[in-house]
Amino acid sequence: MRCIKDIILLLCLLQVWHAHVNAQICSCDNYGNELVVNGDFSSGNTGFTSEYEFNTTASPGRYGITTNPHTANFYWPTCPDHTTGTGNMMWVDASSSTSINIWSETINGINPNKDYLFSCWLNTLDATAPAVLQFSVNGVLIGDSLTAPVTTCNWVQFCAIWNSGSNSAATITITNQSLLVYGNDVGIDDISFRECCHHSTTDVAATICDGETYQLPGGAAVSVPGIYSDSFMTSLGCDSVIVTDLSVLSNSFSSQNISICEGESYYAGGAWQSTNGVYVDTLDNAAGCDSVITTHLSVL
Repeated sequence: MRCIKDIILLLCLLQVWHAHVNAQICSCDNYGNELVVNGDFSSGNTGFTSEYEFNTTASPGRYGITTNPHTANFYWPTCPDHTTGTGNMMWVDASSSTSINIWSETINGINPNKDYLFSCWLNTLDATAPAVLQFSVNGVLIGDSLTAPVTTCNWVQFCAIWNSGSNSAATITITNQSLLVYGNDVGIDDISFRECCHHSTTDVAATICDGETYQLPGGAAVSVPGIYSDSFMTSLGCDSVIVTDLSVLSNSFSSQNISICEGESYYAGGAWQSTNGVYVDTLDNAAGCDSVITTHLSVL
C-alpha cells in the first residue's frame, strides 16, 4: 500500500515538474467593460455552462459554488474567495477526462481586430496533486496550461491576450488536463474578459519629390524634410503615436545642344522636330522624380 502511495506521489511530482507552475504576466494600458457575466460567482450558479455536475458534495466530475470549499469536502481547507475574502468561488473536483468543459461562456458583440485580456484566479484545494487547467477561445488554446499552486488556499492568476481577428463572438472554455483522480481539486474565481489596448508608436518612412507635398496622418500637408509626430487616442483611451520621417528627393535638370541638317528631324519636346527651337522633355530619373531635359535644336 505504501508503495502504491509513493508511485502516486511520484506521478504527481512529475506532472507538476512538466507543467507550468506560474501564470503568465500580461497587462494592458487601458481596459473596456467587463464582458464575463458573474465571473466572481456572486450570483451563484448562473451566467455560464459546465459539463460537470453541479452539487454541494465533492466527487470527481462535480463542481459547486460556495464561500467555503470545506463544506463540500471535509478534507479540503477553509479557503476564502479571491474577490473579497467572504464571497463565492467555484470549487471543482476534476475528473480524469481532459475533454470535459469545467466552465464555458459565449460572449457576443466582440469587436473585430481588437485585443482582449482573459484572466482568472486559481487555488489548490488538495495539495497532493494540483490541478492542471487549460484555457481556449473558440476552440483555440490561449497561453500555456497552468498548474495550480502546490500549497492550498494560495490564489494565482492566469492571463493571456487574445486578438479577435474577424471574430464577432468568443466562446471561452476552461478544461482540466490532469489525468489523476487522486487530488486534482481546484478553486476558481474572478474570471474576466475585457477589450484592452496598449500605448503604441509606429514609425513611418515617407519619400516625396521636390515640389510635391505629403499628407501626414493628422491631415497636415508638408513639403520640407523632417520628423513629424501625430498623436491619436483610441476609443479605450490609449495613445497611438505615428512618427513620420519625411525625405525630399531632388529633381534633375540637364540641357543639350543638338544640330541637324535641313530635311532631318530630331525627337524632342514629345515630337519629331525639324525647326530651330528650345524643346523640353520631362522624364523620370533613377529616384523616380522629374528629370527635365532641355534641348537646344539648331537646323543647319
